[in-house]
Amino acid sequence: MSTPGRWPTLAVAGLGLCALAPLFGVDAFLRAWLVAALAGLALPLGALPVLMTHNLTGGRWGEPARPVLKATAATLPWTLLLFVPLLLLAPRLLVWSGDLSGLPETVAHKRFYLNLPFFYGRFALYALAWLLLAARLGVWRGERRPTGASAGGLVLWALTVTFFAVDWIMSLEPAWYSDILGLIVIGTLLSMALTVPLLTPGLYSDRDPALESARRDLVHLWLTAILFWVFVAFSQYLIIWSGDLPHEIRWYLHRGHGGWQWLAAAMMVLCGALPFVALLPPHWKRRGRPLAILAALVLLGHVLELVWLVLPAYYPEQWTPGWRTPLALATVAALLVWRIGARLPADPREAMR
Repeated sequence: MSTPGRWPTLAVAGLGLCALAPLFGVDAFLRAWLVAALAGLALPLGALPVLMTHNLTGGRWGEPARPVLKATAATLPWTLLLFVPLLLLAPRLLVWSGDLSGLPETVAHKRFYLNLPFFYGRFALYALAWLLLAARLGVWRGERRPTGASAGGLVLWALTVTFFAVDWIMSLEPAWYSDILGLIVIGTLLSMALTVPLLTPGLYSDRDPALESARRDLVHLWLTAILFWVFVAFSQYLIIWSGDLPHEIRWYLHRGHGGWQWLAAAMMVLCGALPFVALLPPHWKRRGRPLAILAALVLLGHVLELVWLVLPAYYPEQWTPGWRTPLALATVAALLVWRIGARLPADPREAMR
């Protein structure tokens, strides 16, 4: 996968524009940057468990995708750096970091967990754990895969991702609580990461039966991740709506009107209904181009999901599309394409040899 000069140029230009964007409103841009940082981190973070799963199971399904997934996971330090401005300006993002007098009494009872020193410490632990897992998987080296730490690594990954989701998504509305949000985020990360091999030009050939079989197996794994995401997302909705507790259901009420409902509908179609219908017939799994288009649409749907998870915490009454979130997302996308492409040869299949 060659990396044309336009991607570094676009990434640098985007970062320059993002540096100027706070002049038009610091808080508004920080909120947009949070969405972009979460979307950027999702790809390398989601690639780690796929690599660990292949370490444990083996099989032809992971061999063509492995170099691309390793290149994706290798961008982890870059995507963690995206959180530096968010950490420095966390009091402007996190309502619980200041005066609690205007918040429900339940938030004060969570003060032992929701405090900035502990918040910073937890993020440092997450980052260290993920970087150690990536190093153990050899994503920055070329040797064959190690297998020793993959089983324990999957457990560590799931735990850290769950707490990370609590810190950066659930705590945006600190009176709200869900046991299932961490599982939803896990499904999102897996689904997003599995789109990357399908989007990589030249990785799978429609004329190579062995590659076609590997791609079909990868698509089955992707469909499993999608169905898992649909199941846990619907379970959370059903449990909260059935319970009808004001401090819980308010989270969905914020996301069910003012334009946010249309974003939710688009997300459900792109991330759930469309891939479910498209991937059941066998002929879709045999063609690289339709799968790439579908993968791009699912990836877009998950980006909309992150917008829907984050921004209604700040704009519960009305969704007004603006330029900040697209700018931040485009910048992070250019950065990821640049850094992933830089680690792959012009023909990604060469990395398998």
